[in-house]
Amino acid sequence: MGAGDPLAVTGVVLGGASRESVNATVVAALDSIRSGFHQVPVATEGQEVGSVSTPWGAAATLVIGESASIFTWSDTPIEVTMDIKTPPAYRDGTAVGTVTWTAGPNTVTAPVTIAGTIDPPTEWWRLTHPSELGTPWDARD
Repeated sequence: MGAGDPLAVTGVVLGGASRESVNATVVAALDSIRSGFHQVPVATEGQEVGSVSTPWGAAATLVIGESASIFTWSDTPIEVTMDIKTPPAYRDGTAVGTVTWTAGPNTVTAPVTIAGTIDPPTEWWRLTHPSELGTPWDARD
């Protein structure tokens, strides 16, 4: 269920022997609910989430750009989605997308960046591997 703001709690206590026993029961129930809320760490800065490689042997790693945690209640499922775009150049530190975690009504997003640099292929490699580079028609939108 996550945790929305503000959180409303409605309850009924039946059969209380005294006002004090009802109050104690309500306080215990509220403490139980409160203890179920917690921060869940979902990512650490620098954590590897993927890699990119090229036909000419260059490679770089995709990493989380900043640590993230999400506030949730009990064992609420946490869903994750990742959106990565192809950058014009693969340079160290370039942001290439995001990772988003969702638990109930709460979401947290962290950037995905490149760790490492991918240089373009050399002229020699291009001359000796023309079919692996594709054709100009492959680059159309």
